[in-house]
Amino acid sequence: MTERPERVRRWRRITVGLGALALLAAGCGSGGEDRTSSAAETVKLVYLGPITGDFANVGVAGRDAIQLAVDDANVRGDLPVRLLLEVFDTQLDPAQAQLLATKAVTDRGIIGSVGPLSSGESKAVAPTFDEGGLPFVTVASNPDLARHGWKSFHRLMANDDIQGNEVARYIDKGLKARTVSVVHDNTEYGKALALVAEKALKERGVATQVTVIDPKALDYSAAVNIVKARQPAAIFYGGYYPEAGRLVKQLRDGGVTAPFVAGDASKDPEIAEGAGKAAEGVVVTCACTDPQHQADPASQAFAKTYQDRFGRPPQLYSAEFYDGTQLLIDAIRRGARTRDAVLANLNSTTLQGVTKKFSFQPDGEVGVGAVYVYEFREGAFVSLGTTAALAP
Repeated sequence: MTERPERVRRWRRITVGLGALALLAAGCGSGGEDRTSSAAETVKLVYLGPITGDFANVGVAGRDAIQLAVDDANVRGDLPVRLLLEVFDTQLDPAQAQLLATKAVTDRGIIGSVGPLSSGESKAVAPTFDEGGLPFVTVASNPDLARHGWKSFHRLMANDDIQGNEVARYIDKGLKARTVSVVHDNTEYGKALALVAEKALKERGVATQVTVIDPKALDYSAAVNIVKARQPAAIFYGGYYPEAGRLVKQLRDGGVTAPFVAGDASKDPEIAEGAGKAAEGVVVTCACTDPQHQADPASQAFAKTYQDRFGRPPQLYSAEFYDGTQLLIDAIRRGARTRDAVLANLNSTTLQGVTKKFSFQPDGEVGVGAVYVYEFREGAFVSLGTTAALAP
């Protein structure tokens, strides 16, 4: 991604009744207007994510979910403070994210951050957040993020060590592929996930070959030719949905018909913009929960409220970002007014969210998390089930 001038956007708070979601969030809800006194203390949260750029669709969906949680808390009126959300547009650029992290840390009114979204961004901002004592929750999945001793870091879903091994399990036992071409975009996220999956495939006796693409390029013919010459039984891609779409189209145009499997950052319906009809049948794995495909009432209530509010279903990571915001709000509800207090609450939480019951290990890893498999069909990803169920 090229660096652009910083854009900092703040969404206006919208006072809407979210009774069903209020019940979901804390077990006792109340609709109606915002009952927090206008004279109440203001407490701010910040979201760091891509609002513009190639990955904006997921970034905006994350912002929407976070705003939903903030609005719900203000509407319920059971907080002795007024919550505000600052939105910082990182454009999925680690350099941009680092500059915005410095801005967030210097604003002492901000006591918690949701995001950054990606592993590269999180690696860039974590030292700044840690030094400034600003706790953050993220869906960034690179396992190395938990190995630096950053006290502020908290991951909302299973990391790529887990996902990569489950990818191998699905390709081996589910697809029964014995030769796999592994392709990645050489980013902090894509490379890490692809190499974990490749190592796990080898350990299962699957023959592999690794190929790298340049995410800034539009022509992947070199990688396509390598894959085509090898004639693998399956392809696994580690990277983001814009490049995944272009890659799968060029593979299909080149005559490669092997199943195309990708990681979680490719789970977005806009993959079809690059892939066209070639998007049909693309499979992605994700440690994220799609609440539309969950049977429990909490997930269904969240999906309906999100759909009603924004006119589209929850997207990739929407439920995780909603839960992450609820974790920070729960700390405030329990009396936290400083970054240190929010951090202490995160470290001791046992909050039940939409996606899981949260508890964090000392390194910031979340205690639980399944890996799901989704297939693109007629413009949307549908859930096939968990890797454990599909590849026993």
